[in-house]
Amino acid sequence: MGIFSRYLLRHFFNMFVLIMPGLTGTYLLVEIAERLNNIIEAGVPFKTGALYFLLITPKTIFELAPVAAMMSGLLAVMLLARRNEIIAMRSIGISVLKIIRCFLFFAAVVSFAMLVAQTIFIPKMTRSADVLWQTKVKKEPLKGMLKENRLFYRSERTIWTAELLDSNAKTLKDVYIINFDDKYGLVRLIGAEKARYSKGIWTFSNGFIKTRTQGRSDGNISVQIFSSKEMKFEEGPEEFTAIQTPPSKVDILSLFKNILRLKASGYPADEQETAFWAQILYPFLGVTLLWLGMTILFRQGKGSMAVGLGLGLTLSFAALVSWDFFITLAKTSVMPPLLAALMTHIVFAGAGYVVFKKSYV
Repeated sequence: MGIFSRYLLRHFFNMFVLIMPGLTGTYLLVEIAERLNNIIEAGVPFKTGALYFLLITPKTIFELAPVAAMMSGLLAVMLLARRNEIIAMRSIGISVLKIIRCFLFFAAVVSFAMLVAQTIFIPKMTRSADVLWQTKVKKEPLKGMLKENRLFYRSERTIWTAELLDSNAKTLKDVYIINFDDKYGLVRLIGAEKARYSKGIWTFSNGFIKTRTQGRSDGNISVQIFSSKEMKFEEGPEEFTAIQTPPSKVDILSLFKNILRLKASGYPADEQETAFWAQILYPFLGVTLLWLGMTILFRQGKGSMAVGLGLGLTLSFAALVSWDFFITLAKTSVMPPLLAALMTHIVFAGAGYVVFKKSYV
């Protein structure tokens, strides 16, 4: 990295260390204000409440990083322009495109760091925060968990374990259901290759039912083998989906495995694919927005810091609305997931190219 790039990096970094904590702190203050009453009413110790907000901080940083990267670049440029340093740079032959490229590179580094964090630890910390809130604040016991797509669910006297074959939990594989009495004695064990849910009925395929003989102290077991059997249970897909982690909170590698599994089983994976591409491409919104913002700033020429701030807020709002719109289209299968995640980048990067071309080409 040359002297010129290091000089611009210093200005970008100085702005970033001011803006990122400021945005994160503001967001967390709003969260604290909204959730403080619940924490106090639940009698949660201070350290538990503090741990919850600490656990959601990485996710907050991930969501705000594109805005912070864009704002840092724009305000750094406005600061340089106010000191006439941009004019000085251009007078010695440094092109506008070279200045922009340097800031885009810095924003890309921030984006890549966020992508790595999202892949490694942010989803895990977010899930831990959700569990903490449910068990310590809402005082609701965990009825189940989903680990590597294997469902474990317990109701009052029943335990389910199965592999989910679709996101709505209406099709299960390698199903085992254990019924027990109030003394945790085995009453019935059901095992099946598959189970499908329709209109309140579970249909099991290629399985068995082992039932303890009633009234016998020696624990004799009767066994029934079946190829297809319909049964009704209190537990249904709604209970199972309630304990699933939403795709938006699943790490990238797990999402990729789920997509391959669903497609191999012949089931749609639009929601998982949308979350997958969204997690990869969302952090780089900062690069795209910074490109558009800088082309507008350089076209306008010298301006105040307030101009850069106002432009950044306007672009942030427009980009987030656009992002949510296209992602919603993908979730409802109106648009392919990859295209939906790319559309905001395409629209804003295209607008930046048009502005740049009109100004400097």
